[in-house]
Amino acid sequence: MPSRALRGTTLRRLIFRTVDNIRQSMAALKGSRLRTGLTMTIVAIGITALLGMLTMINAITSSIENDLGSQQGAAFSITSWSNSIRINNQETTVGED
Repeated sequence: MPSRALRGTTLRRLIFRTVDNIRQSMAALKGSRLRTGLTMTIVAIGITALLGMLTMINAITSSIENDLGSQQGAAFSITSWSNSIRINNQETTVGED
């Protein structure tokens, strides 16, 4: 088991490396501001598009559920041995036998 002094030294090195990595990455970001700005813009557009698509899907799903729910007990009856579809006791012929 390592001694306390050795563990403290290892922790200091880890902290120093982390801080140094952050400094270097910030310097790289400042050095290429155009690339950084374009990348951030593209990521923001992508996230916005994704959220927009999810919102549209939820809205369409909700609209369909509301439309089907507002029929108040309307039943769909489709049988494989008949050429008709019955909706709310009204029969519609779909094809010939």
